Amino acid sequence: MRSAVVALLVLAAAVAVSAQAPIPYRPDGFLFGTGTTDSPIQMDMFLDLLCPDCAAAWPNVKSVADYYGSNINIKLHTFPLPYHTYGFMMAQAAHVVFYNATEEIVRSFDDYVFNGQSQFWNGNVANISSNQVLASMTNFIVTEGGFSDEADFSAGMMDDNINEYTRVSWKYACSKGVLGTPTFFVNDVNVNGDPSWTLAEWRTLLDPLLQPEPGMKRAVAKKVNKHHSAKKTLCNKNRKHRSFHSVPNACPTGEPECDYSPGKFECCYPGEMCIPNVGCRC
Repeated sequence: MRSAVVALLVLAAAVAVSAQAPIPYRPDGFLFGTGTTDSPIQMDMFLDLLCPDCAAAWPNVKSVADYYGSNINIKLHTFPLPYHTYGFMMAQAAHVVFYNATEEIVRSFDDYVFNGQSQFWNGNVANISSNQVLASMTNFIVTEGGFSDEADFSAGMMDDNINEYTRVSWKYACSKGVLGTPTFFVNDVNVNGDPSWTLAEWRTLLDPLLQPEPGMKRAVAKKVNKHHSAKKTLCNKNRKHRSFHSVPNACPTGEPECDYSPGKFECCYPGEMCIPNVGCRC
């Protein structure tokens, strides 16, 4: 749920503190899926467990993880939004559960929390104390959320170090320019992934990344370079008259269609290439 409020808070934090963000004791995020750091696709999801948009996106993210298997490495990062009163408390609960968790526990925990998140929305907890909310959250997670040891969970929620890890995780997200949830990065590049994107729509973005990487083109003669320069000039001139459209197969003859993102198309002029997640570029 994106908001200018978060942007202002991030800006204020950047002004109020030094530019150096805290360095986590280990890379931020919790692994989800069967991928590794060697997988060709690295995907990061910044989420708030009390955010309805994150709950809407979660089934599709699971579908992406299942479809790509070891070809994708997904990391989940907690980013509790400040206008969700108990978002940080739930984020710390996730850190308590996830810190040494398996992929199965991460999946089942998020499934359960997203399905029951509404009981911790602002309006539903407005008339009870934070201690009562913590007690309710402890019961919610320990009874049915996959964390069976109430004493360990309660200790984790009182642990200053885990509280600090949760804060550092939030600051890490700020350092990446995250302003709302869910926010997605693919191979360390921010993408405008919508919560409603289905597996088919995600595939239009991710499938090209599994194709063989193009080799380097070598300049073989000055004549070729001069021709390339003229083509680039024409290309830049044409970009002033960019033809965007929302209906596939609508490009004029000689202008290849670039389906660069789900539901987004451009017509590429001579000299342009279709770049995934970007569009036609010189």
